[in-house]
Amino acid sequence: EQAETKMQQMALKRLLEKAGRKEAELDAVFSGDLLNQCIASSFALRQSGLPVLGLYGACSTMAEALLLSAAAVQGGFAARVAAMTSSHFASSERQYRFPLGYGGQRTPTAQWTVTGCGAALIARDGSGPRIECATVGTVADKGIKDANNMGAAMAWAAFQTIRTHLDDLGRAPEDYDLIVTGDLGKLGHGIVQALFDLRRGKTGRPLWGLRLRLQRLRPVRKAPGRSGKRAGAAAALLWDRRPALPGFGPAEGADPGHLPRRLD
Repeated sequence: EQAETKMQQMALKRLLEKAGRKEAELDAVFSGDLLNQCIASSFALRQSGLPVLGLYGACSTMAEALLLSAAAVQGGFAARVAAMTSSHFASSERQYRFPLGYGGQRTPTAQWTVTGCGAALIARDGSGPRIECATVGTVADKGIKDANNMGAAMAWAAFQTIRTHLDDLGRAPEDYDLIVTGDLGKLGHGIVQALFDLRRGKTGRPLWGLRLRLQRLRPVRKAPGRSGKRAGAAAALLWDRRPALPGFGPAEGADPGHLPRRLD
């Protein structure tokens, strides 16, 4: 828990250094983690004096933070907002399963929580990537009862949200350079891919699960998926400075710094 708090403090400090801003210039921080009462976020920011809105969306927390931050800025309620999330393997194991010292046997579908943190600055001005629009998902339950197979439990909600987003905007998967989910794990990722294949024959662009990508960055024990516990996965991958994914980049003729500024 202390390490996760420190990660958030370091991420926010580094964010402000890169942006050339001070803490006092932030109007609010949307932050979240996986612990009771968002304790890692609360302790990370308790000495800052900044207005804090704590979030909990498990592996959707980073997307939720970006969405709400963009809405606050677009609506004129703030000029600069930080969106930040984290997760830690050891603290999540104690929170949701068993303390590491217990040595409990994992099921074949159990997964390993990402230890990671990231922060983004959402502002009215600047030359960085822009949040063009957002689609809020609904609670979708297909009756999966295996608590150790969260990838399968989350797959239908992920499919529905992506499908709704595409339908609402009149777009196809091919219109995007990358479609990224919160962590579905290997099993959940395969289910969502299959659902799109059944719907349209092909998804076009590859669908990436964040945990799968992180497994490619470093060796991880192979297990496909307790995937609801990945708040830091999105943050760690989205703001990673490693080389871009294969095929990732602006669409032909598009300027990512000058996309229409709207929140549909």
